[in-house]
Formats: sequence, C-alpha cells, structure tokens
Amino acid sequence: MNKWGIILRQFFDVSLPITDQMVVYPGKSEPSVQRYASIPRDKVNESLLTLGSHTGTHVESRLHFGIKEKELLICLFV
Repeated sequence: MNKWGIILRQFFDVSLPITDQMVVYPGKSEPSVQRYASIPRDKVNESLLTLGSHTGTHVESRLHFGIKEKELLICLFV
C-alpha cells in the first residue's frame, strides 16, 4: 500500500522483443527492422520498424470486443 492508501499490484511485462524473425499471423507480412543510424558515427542508434498492427504482444482493440467506451478498463485484463 502506498502513502495514499492505494494497494499497488505487481504487473508482469510479457512483451516480446520486436525482431525480423518474430512469429506473425499466417499470411501476414513479416516485420522489418532497418538500422539507419548507429553509435558512434551518428551519436544515436535509430531503426525503422515496419510491422502489422497484430505483430507481437498486444492488446486487442475495443472494437474486437464490441466495447463502445473510448478506453479499455484494466479490470478486463485481470
């Protein structure tokens, strides 16, 4: 419990790394990761990511559930 009396729950990050070898839904395009800047030459690491909206770990849109509210409630995921 924090100083405001709210019970904090522990969350686990189940996200998978985005790579060009990750599993995709059958028939969908594979993700592409193209590095276009890197340290030390460019002083930053930057990549262009190209992937479909269903690639990797994600939460389904409220439209899939038939929910009309603008936000998904956290209780739907517990």
